[in-house]
Amino acid sequence: MLVHTALCTHKDPKTVLIVSNESNAIADECSKYDALTLQQMDEASFKADIHTVTEKSIDVLIIDATLQEDKALFAHINAALADDALMVCRLDDFDTKATNESILSELGSYFKIIMPFFKNEENTLLLASKMYHPTADIILHRSDLLEENSYYNADLHVASFAMPTYIKQNYLGAIRN
Repeated sequence: MLVHTALCTHKDPKTVLIVSNESNAIADECSKYDALTLQQMDEASFKADIHTVTEKSIDVLIIDATLQEDKALFAHINAALADDALMVCRLDDFDTKATNESILSELGSYFKIIMPFFKNEENTLLLASKMYHPTADIILHRSDLLEENSYYNADLHVASFAMPTYIKQNYLGAIRN
């Protein structure tokens, strides 16, 4: 869901930065898309090395780790991202409001759209976008014509952004859709 939701939302992704200790699996999913340049970092080096990424060079940032509040890191992420970029990551379960609300508030300094998706027992995924809305701007032909996908499709993409009422109420103002 991290890969396909991001790459089927961005209009024309060219450069993807993958942050994961298992980035090869994510890179395999990214290989289903044409003409992507992939960069990879493991979780340990990400905080130390994000500032070395060329400014405004990343279209999609995929962080396969739980995002922690870190204002300096968020500023470096913002600097690396293109003007129409988006980021997907994991957050602690949305039932832990205080931590997540603070992260969402800080991300709001950099992103117009901040939407949780695919909530499960352990964590919630988050899409933060400078331009593209994940349900209004979904690239339908890209999402439905992906080959060798046993799970992801356009209907699931849109449905994954449906959140329980208590989440909408608890994060009113922090979630930007």
